[in-house]
Amino acid sequence: MDVYNSGSLPFEAQLTVGQTSGDANLYNVVNITMKTVGWDSDCTNGDGGEKVIYSGPVSAFPNGITASDSAYWHLANEDDASGGPDNIRAGWSERICQKVGVDSSADNSVQGTSTTFVETVDAVQDND
Repeated sequence: MDVYNSGSLPFEAQLTVGQTSGDANLYNVVNITMKTVGWDSDCTNGDGGEKVIYSGPVSAFPNGITASDSAYWHLANEDDASGGPDNIRAGWSERICQKVGVDSSADNSVQGTSTTFVETVDAVQDND
């Protein structure tokens, strides 16, 4: 997923996840790992620029996680020194890789079921 800032001001990208339909038992055993790609737009090689944003059950996703909180070249520096460099600059993007799967602890009751969830990215004015 690419979060692109097409505006004229930097923003913090905050993520929210929630179930929209389907089987609640399946939803509770679906895991997700989200991470930034770091320096090279590849989130599978384990370079130092990759950062895990969240890894765990989708149902326990802590809404409002700031995805853009690592000091990469494409993120805006905060001139007010009030927080870390967590803004996505105007005209730049943050790539977030995702891996989704059913937890190995899931029992047979989730076979043949489905669930749907939505991921929302909010562009939030930086207030720190």
